[in-house]
Amino acid sequence: MPDFKNDNQKKINNLMANYKDVEGVSTKQLNFGLWFIKNKKFFFLGVVCFLSLCAISLYSYSAYKYFDYLFNGLFNDQTDLKNLTDTQINYPRINYNQRLTYSFYKTLPVGSNRVDLIGQIKNENPMMWATFNYYFLVGNTKLESQTGFILPANDNNSQVEAEIKYLVLTNQEVDLSSGQPQLIVEKITWNRLDAHTIKNWLKYKTDHLNFIIANQAFTNSRDSGLSEKDNINLINFDITNNTAYNYRDITLMIVLSSQGDLAGIYQYTIDSFLSQTTKKIQINWLGDIKDSEGNFMYIDKDGIEVIPDINIFNAVIYQSVVDSIGDQK
Repeated sequence: MPDFKNDNQKKINNLMANYKDVEGVSTKQLNFGLWFIKNKKFFFLGVVCFLSLCAISLYSYSAYKYFDYLFNGLFNDQTDLKNLTDTQINYPRINYNQRLTYSFYKTLPVGSNRVDLIGQIKNENPMMWATFNYYFLVGNTKLESQTGFILPANDNNSQVEAEIKYLVLTNQEVDLSSGQPQLIVEKITWNRLDAHTIKNWLKYKTDHLNFIIANQAFTNSRDSGLSEKDNINLINFDITNNTAYNYRDITLMIVLSSQGDLAGIYQYTIDSFLSQTTKKIQINWLGDIKDSEGNFMYIDKDGIEVIPDINIFNAVIYQSVVDSIGDQK
């Protein structure tokens, strides 16, 4: 005989299991929600236990590292510090407070009762450059005051090479019987190199003053044929601006020497000297070149030195790209 009671109960259980009300919540979802509410405290305890284990692990690791440093690392640090302080390093002794040194150098006759006065100034400071005023004092006579500058010394592999330059006052009529002239330098203003923009002074200087001199030649007045009445010597050379900079104008100091003895100095200005261009220079030097005793001095091509006398820290000397294009047109 069929068991109608059990069959009906199964049908009821199936209907209840698959029941879904009009709002979409099923019996299975209700059962899961009821189960979750009954066991919620176990989930909470599980999360608390997990976080507690993480905290205990981190605190244990921190304590281990602390005691390891206390018993081992501290001793190692003291040993390393002792090794560093015991190492003998001979650092170069550079005096960054060096003063400028200067002196009168010599007089050079250029005509009847007229001379060029030559002084020399030296900067031994590799981190400072200076501007100044200078004049020559002959007896009690103060001659014309002029402005000047000097670049920093060259610090090459911690070996400091002083920056030396000539200071010149040309074609002066003076009475040298009152005694040897004196060079007076005053109103000195020091300027420190900007270490942020100039990390290597020697490289910076080379990049800005890289001028190539070639084909130097000196023709004395007897061979120049320029004038039978006036003694006119000729100085010729080519100069190439091998820098990356366009210069509005530059000053060159042409130094003549004969057998190692200074024979003459001439200052020459070049206008609008563009990068990677070459100029052919010809200078007329009036008057015979003689020493202080009136003896003629022989000059050959090796006796011509061309020195750029440019204050590369002065932004005014640089020519803009727009101006450079205009000059080329």
